[in-house]
Amino acid sequence: MSETIFFNPGNSLGNFQDYQEAVRSAQIYRNQHQNLGDANVIVVHGTQNQSFDIFLTSAAETDANTTKPYEIKKKL
Repeated sequence: MSETIFFNPGNSLGNFQDYQEAVRSAQIYRNQHQNLGDANVIVVHGTQNQSFDIFLTSAAETDANTTKPYEIKKKL
């Protein structure tokens, strides 16, 4: 079951063509930023492209008119 979440693409922490590289980078970011509180680092896949992005869950937005939908692939 997939979960869709909305983000402004400009809030992405990184964009990757390779899923494993995106996961590694998200893990490194999470390890270097231990003070994130309740925010998770997530790897998402855009519905209209072949790349993977990294976002903080705290950057999620609800206005579908000004954001793009992403499918969550991994939460860290």
